[in-house]
Amino acid sequence: MLLNIKLEERKKDGEEWKKRLTGVQKPPTKEEEEKKALDDIDDDKKIAEYTEKSKPKPMIKVKLAETSIHDLLIAMNRMAQYDRLMSELGILSLKDWSAEDKALAKAKKPFEIEFVELPPIIAEGKYSSNPEIQAICEQLDDQTTIPDPPDSVKNAFAMTLFCMESAFDCRSKDFLKYAFEQFPDKDYLLVTQPHTVAETALLNKFTLVPKKSVNTFSHVLYIIHRD
Repeated sequence: MLLNIKLEERKKDGEEWKKRLTGVQKPPTKEEEEKKALDDIDDDKKIAEYTEKSKPKPMIKVKLAETSIHDLLIAMNRMAQYDRLMSELGILSLKDWSAEDKALAKAKKPFEIEFVELPPIIAEGKYSSNPEIQAICEQLDDQTTIPDPPDSVKNAFAMTLFCMESAFDCRSKDFLKYAFEQFPDKDYLLVTQPHTVAETALLNKFTLVPKKSVNTFSHVLYIIHRD
């Protein structure tokens, strides 16, 4: 903006000076010519300075999120499965997967869909020392159903939605007291979020539960006790 203003002023002054030199207006005196020369030198310096400042800034690399190589390779394989599923459904028209297969092979994670047959259900087995849990497990006839636990072992509640202005993020921990007051019979509060999202000030008070290597859940788990 400053560069454009200076160039417009330079153009306007040049037109006025041209009229004086051609006799259209009163010719300039020697002192005015010397002053004009000095002003032109000063304007050239400012124009050069503004031109340099108006150049686009060089790109800066910014780290948006961190992830592990293990999770990255799993994500690549899942994306490959998603692409092929979209193709089978007719949403994608691509049929040649050679480029994608080459990239996966280069990452030492070739695309493969492995169907693993689940082991048979043991007719009789000891699953828990809690008789209520043992009774629930004995009634299951598959390994995909997740039964509802008995009320006697429900000792936690979960926060599923939390929004806070960044300016007040440091005070978000004040909500914990009132959250536990809503569930006086529960001792733990659970929170999950994607592992690519930065921790807020609220989660600084929580304990991060270590992730198991066989766990396929895409979020990380945080837990805090009412004390």
